[in-house]
Amino acid sequence: MKQLNSILIIDDNPDDNYIHSRVITKTKIVEPQNIIIKEDGEDAYNFFNQYAENKEKDPDRFPPALILLDINMPRMGGFEFLEKYTELKEKWDLNSIVIILVTTSQADQDRKKAQDFSCVKDYIVKPLTKEYILNIYEKHFT
Repeated sequence: MKQLNSILIIDDNPDDNYIHSRVITKTKIVEPQNIIIKEDGEDAYNFFNQYAENKEKDPDRFPPALILLDINMPRMGGFEFLEKYTELKEKWDLNSIVIILVTTSQADQDRKKAQDFSCVKDYIVKPLTKEYILNIYEKHFT
């Protein structure tokens, strides 16, 4: 199994970040040190907005192959991040990144809104499971 260069988790809940990191680590699709966590959309946006510096500083891990994005976060939520990220996609080479929304929201309006973003490949309700991560890997990376 070829490992991913890195996975970015964007979520404000430290417990979810811990659990999701452990679940991902158990799949062995990425080295544990290559799981990057940003605690809100603003931090994640800044991470991508500094594309050139991050690419130079850490070319093996940046940009990440997969983003697991929460919707409801302070400062900048998931949908606001996606709007700004879409602008950055035009500027930088971010088209190969797979984005999965991982949220507690079961609202139909959120599911429909997610479909407005072509970069979002799936929408799942927490918790993230090992089986689901392996399905993402099989579907998008093999």
